[in-house]
Amino acid sequence: MNIDFHAAANRYSYAGREAQPDWIAVVRSLIDPAGKRVADIGCGGGIYSAAWADLGAAEVTGVDFSAEMVRTATEKNRERTNSAFKQGDALATGLPAASVDIVFERALIHHLTDYDACFGEAGRLLAGGGRAIIQDRTPEDVALPGSPEHIRGYFFECFPKLLENRAGTTSDARGGRARPAPRRLRGAADRHGVGNAQTP
Repeated sequence: MNIDFHAAANRYSYAGREAQPDWIAVVRSLIDPAGKRVADIGCGGGIYSAAWADLGAAEVTGVDFSAEMVRTATEKNRERTNSAFKQGDALATGLPAASVDIVFERALIHHLTDYDACFGEAGRLLAGGGRAIIQDRTPEDVALPGSPEHIRGYFFECFPKLLENRAGTTSDARGGRARPAPRRLRGAADRHGVGNAQTP
């Protein structure tokens, strides 16, 4: 069950909620966002871009391959003067080299197959001492109730056995595709100088 991220009908699918308090706590345990420049790669509707901005980041640049998602993120974050959004590819964002302190990728890595290109771009973007934070979906995230803002929840309401299976395995409920193996991700991160990548 894949979503068409480019369809206007889906543009608010990843924009109608806020980052959860437990996510905020984890981020604060990893890094102090105050004054940092953040690139939110695969930003969708800007939920986590907003969170970074609200946590005190000096600048947040959200990048997504979908013009519809970028349009929504821009609309939803228009009051945040420290945020900007642009269309771009996770593997070639078009952002300047060494321009951010944090590269953040949430629920993106399972859409990619070329981890070397992904981490190569992250390494290119990071300024000295910068950090990459990669987060895939969690069982808690996919267990949220279905709503127009969280359509994945409907899927698990219809097929609750998949949620039970997901909690104990690394398979992806979207057709059984495997999630990236941690060793493969770590190897790609190390090869591109982002071996200090955090995976909450």
